[in-house]
Amino acid sequence: MKHLISFALVLVVLLFATSSMFAQVQHGATIGGTIVTAIGIDKISDMNFGIMAPSGTDGTVELSTAGERTPTDVILYTENTGTVSPAIFDVTGEGNMTYAISFPTDAIEVHNTTYTMSVDDWVSSPATVAGAGQGTLSSGAQTIRVGATIHVDATQETGEYLSTTGEFEVTVNYD
Repeated sequence: MKHLISFALVLVVLLFATSSMFAQVQHGATIGGTIVTAIGIDKISDMNFGIMAPSGTDGTVELSTAGERTPTDVILYTENTGTVSPAIFDVTGEGNMTYAISFPTDAIEVHNTTYTMSVDDWVSSPATVAGAGQGTLSSGAQTIRVGATIHVDATQETGEYLSTTGEFEVTVNYD
């Protein structure tokens, strides 16, 4: 009987030892994701530097995001300015999200029938830093204004100059 009790005791110890050796622990986790409103951009108005004339020296006209022109060696007419406007875009998307604003990396050429001028040095409101801007979609919308610099040759030919591709591209994407 002693052997039977000893055997049963050894069997019970082995049973508990074996089950604890093969014990498993597990825990579950949930899977989730959030869909936000897609970001969008619509053009409200085109960029236009207005009426200007060469001065006999190569020059530039900077167009601010507020639509103010700053000439360097270019003549601006104050009585008849023509249409002067930064490009204006409305950006829409998820409220309170931040987004990046990107501009062309190369100068854009504007042409009359034969001659060209180049446009570069893009600026935006919201602010531009190192050729790009950043905005915040308060309440899901924000208006951005884009200015730039146009280069006028000393003997620039007269005429209306337009970008040949029709438009320059402004790209927005969530940060």
